[in-house]
Amino acid sequence: MSKLITKNNQFNPSSQNLKEQIQNRLIEIISQVLDVKNNQIDIHQSLSSFHFDSMELIILTSELENYLGHELSLIFINDYPNIEILAKCLSEEVESLI
Repeated sequence: MSKLITKNNQFNPSSQNLKEQIQNRLIEIISQVLDVKNNQIDIHQSLSSFHFDSMELIILTSELENYLGHELSLIFINDYPNIEILAKCLSEEVESLI
């Protein structure tokens, strides 16, 4: 798997679990991009099953970059099977930067 994050700004996690924060934000972004309710997003569902078009991927990546304060690779959807694993990997990379 490729490295997702290029250091840009410091991300300041709160007392809440970082993986959980990122996972919740991913759910929010995906639900907004796809115009569905948060509870319709399954964190174990394959990311490829969402059938994001190129514009949706750009929006998703941009929103996540803004949230994390770090630049992301656009290929992350192909590298990680679902939201839960993506959030775990992102949280580990963010923690290694702070």
